[in-house]
Amino acid sequence: MRNSFDYAEAEFEDNMEFFDEMEQEDLEAGANDETYEFEYEDNSEYEFESRPKSPMLAGKYIVHPLLGYGRVANEYEYENEDQEEELLGQSDTRTLIRHTTKAPYRWICCLRMTVQHPSLQGGKPVNFGGTGTLISPRHVLTAGHNIRTMFGGRLLTVNSVEVFPGRDRDKTPFGMVKMAKFRARNEWMNDQNACFDYALLTLERDVGAEKFKILGNKPLGYWGSADHGEKTLFNFVEPKEIRKATVHLAGYAGDKCGYLPIEKYRKGGLCKYPVGGAMSPELTTCFNNGWHATAVFEAKGKMIDPLAGGSHLLTYDADTCRGHSGSPVWGVKGSYRYFLGIHTGSFNQAKSTCRDPQPAGIAADSNRAVRLTSGVLDNVNKWMRLDEGYGV
Repeated sequence: MRNSFDYAEAEFEDNMEFFDEMEQEDLEAGANDETYEFEYEDNSEYEFESRPKSPMLAGKYIVHPLLGYGRVANEYEYENEDQEEELLGQSDTRTLIRHTTKAPYRWICCLRMTVQHPSLQGGKPVNFGGTGTLISPRHVLTAGHNIRTMFGGRLLTVNSVEVFPGRDRDKTPFGMVKMAKFRARNEWMNDQNACFDYALLTLERDVGAEKFKILGNKPLGYWGSADHGEKTLFNFVEPKEIRKATVHLAGYAGDKCGYLPIEKYRKGGLCKYPVGGAMSPELTTCFNNGWHATAVFEAKGKMIDPLAGGSHLLTYDADTCRGHSGSPVWGVKGSYRYFLGIHTGSFNQAKSTCRDPQPAGIAADSNRAVRLTSGVLDNVNKWMRLDEGYGV
């Protein structure tokens, strides 16, 4: 058995003392309540239905630059937001995961987020897809922009979220559970700072403690569970340990409907949503069945920089597209999977900052995740402890 992550050995030349000081400042800020969590109670009367009441109108979509396709109750329209995607290179290297009841895929959750679209008459609700990871019996870690994001010139906050652990198209082996509330950092909620692009969902019930016949009447468990975590770990990993690590991530790809691709490729391998033209009969059926972003696709690549964004981010060359936001990013050591971060989007190594991870007109050369720093881990654990009787 190897004693280190599966990475090519290389000298780690970064100034680790500098980054350790930055993480300590994060911890102290959290301890002194200089940064505030945003707690949201779901009081929405609107409930998302996984099967639309009416057919999709071919060729007309609401497309969000980060969240991808959105569905309005009885109509679709396209908002012209042209943002490059996160497929890197000439081909898509992602792999379809069919056995979502196996670890760790059963803890990777299909999210259905409902927001009010400001430009539609009456503020009609719009449904988007995303990804999260079950990290306690009733907590899901996801990207902050799945909860609050800029769209139509305004910051929008979700009305509700429905969570489907281990979903595979129409198969929901562990059912659905609603979000009761969420918490996120003010740096994201108010400032949209990509270094703090993460949120914690509290669910209405302890789905991770429920027993399921498909698991031999064992609990669903969660990522990092001591008893039912299947050798997954949720703890801080030193950046020097993952300098050249192989990175894995998996989530509900928004450029797929079920197993069918809905993206078009252009030179350079960047995936881009079609903005017109009729869908194939198979794709139309898939959308009418409510299967958009309901299949898990896994990607694998190399770590580029474990200390990007002033030590807050990871960057890597694994392929993703919209809908993967919130996916777990992990490394493998022996038979263990170590949670490394929360996938949040694309990045340019030379031009990006936390405030502007992919500047306009600058192509992405990598993808990014919010790194599970000691500060993020401390913050997430504190949030979980606030829900009495839960957390670690």
